[in-house]
Amino acid sequence: MDIVSRFLSLVAANKIGSKKILLACSGGADSVALFHLFYAHNIYFEVAHVNYALRGKESEENALFVKNLCKNHQVKYHLLNAPTIESKKGVQAKARKIRYDFFKQIIISNHLALLATAHHRDDLIENSIFRFMRGTGLKGLIPMQTLQKQIFRPLLHFNKNEILSFLKEQNLDFSPDSSNQGLNYSRNIIRNKVIPVFETIFKDYDTRILHTISQAKNDYALIKLLLENEINSMPKTYLLEDKRLYNSSFWYYLLSMHKINQAQSQQIAEACFEKRNGFSLVINEIFISIINYTVQIDYLPKQLIKPIVLEKVINQIIPAAQYQIEFVIENEIPNQYLENICYLDLDKLDLPITIRHPNVGDKFSPLGLKGHLLVSDFLNQQKITAIKKPSALLLCDKNNLVLASLPYRIDNAVKIDSSTRRIMKIILHKNTILK
Repeated sequence: MDIVSRFLSLVAANKIGSKKILLACSGGADSVALFHLFYAHNIYFEVAHVNYALRGKESEENALFVKNLCKNHQVKYHLLNAPTIESKKGVQAKARKIRYDFFKQIIISNHLALLATAHHRDDLIENSIFRFMRGTGLKGLIPMQTLQKQIFRPLLHFNKNEILSFLKEQNLDFSPDSSNQGLNYSRNIIRNKVIPVFETIFKDYDTRILHTISQAKNDYALIKLLLENEINSMPKTYLLEDKRLYNSSFWYYLLSMHKINQAQSQQIAEACFEKRNGFSLVINEIFISIINYTVQIDYLPKQLIKPIVLEKVINQIIPAAQYQIEFVIENEIPNQYLENICYLDLDKLDLPITIRHPNVGDKFSPLGLKGHLLVSDFLNQQKITAIKKPSALLLCDKNNLVLASLPYRIDNAVKIDSSTRRIMKIILHKNTILK
């Protein structure tokens, strides 16, 4: 199948034909070939070109070539004369940010659907070698996709020689970039020095590398499938006996969507292996901790509340952070005590009462225990992670004495007994509005 037929198959398979596209065009062979493939098959596209002026006259010639190409074919042309990048260090990363910010702006303002780039199969191989040498895991070896996050890369299925042959057969000109032949950048060294050595060792080096990339992609997909239920059911609690926890790769793939890195994965795995109670680590919006020989993964609390003072107790629902706190007055002693519901003797309360978060040094006498216990220690027993302790809720009397750690345990001073006549039932409902 020739390049045109294969290109059209990709367009059909990815349902591109009816979409409006922005083509990133440098004027080089690859992007010019893609220009003509789009144009010849009536796919609507506009062109964006960035002139960094890093190559003097040649940069101006590239920009003029793309401008005339668009003019001759009546294709809308967008030009950015980029600010001068003075620092040589990280110039490619800076240039990439400049052009992709420009592309995004055009796509939004012109109501376009996709960005098309002219990355080809050789680029894919060079990128994989670069990542491998820099150091990466399976995820890092997964290549660019044909259609990925609003970027269409149809030439990934063609090598450089096929693209040049297509241009030659069609008698199409392009404006080459001489910097691609230099050795100023790591990727150029891979292209011009490393790959020729590979070719002398394995003539089919490209097929071998693509096979390895494909296998890495399949392995990563399997790992994600095996961990899918756990990834989608946060927060999580694990017993330290689970030997998967000692493997840094388990953590890396479990928390990959939270942008965990290899060093953090190793740090957690070592803490689990050493059964390091008290260990904690924040990774973006989540918190990992080891308490009472269990590993807990929690989301960071969204917000804290100001103290809520109730002058009197009636049947009502009070919003408090991630909960709706329901107060129900009852006259009969309950036959059973349900988990996450507190029952207090209403007549033993010293009003007003306050709902607040814990303070350092707060103590109370949990129902069923003798003596007093720090609220912090009690929350440890309930396996409340250190990051969530500040957002725990307490019920206090007019003297600021703790009457209950909601919704876990009341203080002995307000327990129900044979003399109880009125009962206050407190129910904590998860607030479905806050996520």
